[in-house]
Amino acid sequence: ENDPIYDSRAMMDPHCVGIGITMYSIGPPDITGNFQCNARTIMKWRQPGIELVYPRNPEDTSARTYIDMDAHKSDRTIVRLPRYDLNKDEVELQQSYAYIDRDDPHDVVTWQQVLRGSFVSGLRNVNEFPADVQELDLVYRMWDNDPDDRCRYFR
Repeated sequence: ENDPIYDSRAMMDPHCVGIGITMYSIGPPDITGNFQCNARTIMKWRQPGIELVYPRNPEDTSARTYIDMDAHKSDRTIVRLPRYDLNKDEVELQQSYAYIDRDDPHDVVTWQQVLRGSFVSGLRNVNEFPADVQELDLVYRMWDNDPDDRCRYFR
């Protein structure tokens, strides 16, 4: 499908991974063009059967049912976290958590990560930072050797 929007139709495709990113606390580029920032990555995908392991409680008023990611590190049959990389130089993981949002369709998992550090870029001649206008590119690459993940794609 050529539609770039991750909507409820895309959520039904177990191969589609919706992705969003927010950059904040952005620092000026160094002499190589790299820049410092916090980057919050949000991914959503359909994980059939996840609600058998983490059922939604209709009486619970919280918006999220949290997933114990540490319990599933070695077994990817329950939670298939996408394997990806960014154009990062030196980053530190600040937060990482997964949950089932009560407003999403059944079996949709949301995974959020916050990274802080230096990202590789081509920023040059930013003499009046932050007033200068530049594009800050983050490049995603997704891979996996698992045959179940070879058809996954970002949207």
